[in-house]
Amino acid sequence: MSSFFIGCGADEKTITLKDGTKKVYQPYGLLNEDEEKDPTIRYKTSKSAVVWSCIFCETIVVPVILCGYYLYEPAEEKEVK
Repeated sequence: MSSFFIGCGADEKTITLKDGTKKVYQPYGLLNEDEEKDPTIRYKTSKSAVVWSCIFCETIVVPVILCGYYLYEPAEEKEVK
């Protein structure tokens, strides 16, 4: 069952940084933002997490897991100004 939630939420992403190194970034949600969010990375909302949370809103558990841990997925490195 947990693999179902992971497959329906945001995915991890390998991002090549400006210095040429590659690093894997994990998605985060409302419950684990402090542990997973990297301030140098731009994140986008996971459409699949939102859709599945709406579809299974009556279960309460599915939206909590998806929005709590998989709501935002890494997109790219932020531009330094």
